[in-house]
Amino acid sequence: GLSDTVMATFFDLYENGMVDIITIEKSPGSNNYFVGAFSNSTQDSDAYFVKVIVLSGKCFNDCFEDHIRVPYGTNSPGQTICYKTQRPGLEEGFGEIESCAPQLTQTAFCPLQLPYTIFGLGLAPNFLDYMFINVTNATDYSRAHTWSQIIPNSQMYVIPHPPNEPNRWEAKLFITPRSEEHTSEPPVTSRSRMPSSA
Repeated sequence: GLSDTVMATFFDLYENGMVDIITIEKSPGSNNYFVGAFSNSTQDSDAYFVKVIVLSGKCFNDCFEDHIRVPYGTNSPGQTICYKTQRPGLEEGFGEIESCAPQLTQTAFCPLQLPYTIFGLGLAPNFLDYMFINVTNATDYSRAHTWSQIIPNSQMYVIPHPPNEPNRWEAKLFITPRSEEHTSEPPVTSRSRMPSSA
């Protein structure tokens, strides 16, 4: 049950922009642990989002061979992601909205953080005017690049390669379509449990 939970974190299980919960539970009377999940079915299906992951842009030893076109690497901690857009309904007609968030702010002590940054955009289906990515480097100054007209309900993968040339960085955009089905049933939170070794 919930009283046996030793750790929990948010995660987008269905890649739909709705954050679910993953739990680690200890089995009573033993050293076995279980992974549980609560899926989020309480959010309005018309809510929009954008999910951004800044990759390292590095590969093991074959980046320069012809068969690797884009070195994706893995997500890297400490990168800054910001967006700027306009939205109706603020004080006087349209208003400008700006939001920033870091990626992986902690790398130790089992933080169970999201491997990406997710922005909730509410019910406004507008394009994001600008997406600003700042990549830090422990041995040098940080570098940045800005993309314009980002589609909502999408996942954006940023590949900062070559690291010293931000104008050549790539962004891959994956769009998540929403279904047109709407129901009037009350929201229900479902839970599943999967065994895991300690």
